[in-house]
Amino acid sequence: MRSASLEHLMLQAREQWYRLRTHIRLLRGSVIKSLTWIAGSIRDEDVENRMAVNWEQSYREQDTPWDLGEASPPLIEVLNSGEIKLPMGETALVPGCGYGHDAEALRRFGLEVTGLDLAPTALKAAEKLYGEAIRWMEGDFLDTSVTPENSVDMIFEHTCFCAINPEQRRNYVTSAKHWLVPGGFLLGVFFTDPPPREDGAAGPPFGVSLDELHGLFGESFTITRSRSPDRSHPDRLGREVIIEMIRNS
Repeated sequence: MRSASLEHLMLQAREQWYRLRTHIRLLRGSVIKSLTWIAGSIRDEDVENRMAVNWEQSYREQDTPWDLGEASPPLIEVLNSGEIKLPMGETALVPGCGYGHDAEALRRFGLEVTGLDLAPTALKAAEKLYGEAIRWMEGDFLDTSVTPENSVDMIFEHTCFCAINPEQRRNYVTSAKHWLVPGGFLLGVFFTDPPPREDGAAGPPFGVSLDELHGLFGESFTITRSRSPDRSHPDRLGREVIIEMIRNS
């Protein structure tokens, strides 16, 4: 009888242990999910703090006044001029690519192009417009963890730098240096005097002076040329500058 009673107690203890272990596993899974959600919320909030606009919402609502419906006229001017020699097959990145017009212009030029954007709606529309020959990538350009170092030979900047909060501009330079190979090429169309917004807000787009650009990029890049484009969208005529620079080793 004593043996049977002891065996019964052992069975009860084992059942209680199994129940406890199950509860622990469920609790651990719940905690992991909660921590993952919190981390994602913090990351999303961090991105929103860096960015002055909820870009995904803007694309969903088709509230995209910055979209020209075509590639940047200064970019087309540079590509058609033959002034810049880029071997076919080299890799290029367009941060904040939106609907992908600039990325497509570079692809037609013979480059292997990645279009990067925070807004999945924009990327879906870009792929629908221009197909899968371009690599469409969702991500934050300021987050260097999204790609290994030295991933591309060229960056074309047009609508990312002017969209971030100005206090994040040094992070932009850090990310550009991270993406580019040593000796890589950055071609940028920067707003020196953005068109005024209808709502009177300071930005985006946020303007930048030539002196500030030289101060920001001067340590990590060698600026080889800067000039006003001959071709611009009518609203941007006289308000942009083209800058060519090389990433230092």
